[in-house]
Amino acid sequence: MPRTIRLHVIEEPPPGTRAVIDLSGEAYLDGQVSTGRSAGLLQQLCGGCDRTIVTGRPHVRQDSAGNPVVLRCAFCRAFNEMAL
Repeated sequence: MPRTIRLHVIEEPPPGTRAVIDLSGEAYLDGQVSTGRSAGLLQQLCGGCDRTIVTGRPHVRQDSAGNPVVLRCAFCRAFNEMAL
């Protein structure tokens, strides 16, 4: 059974404060699959609609300033702070 993390929904971040990945063209972000026991068993769900928006471990989880990346759900358009 996959390990599931429900992401935290936040207000739209002010311009220039976070890197926002808008998933409007993609149903979800397909990250790297780890090589440990949990390989391929991680799903991150939108905190607004509970749909899977991340599988595996994404390459980028922070912007250059160390702030968490924000994912905008393709379905409900909620802004989700990525789990670190």
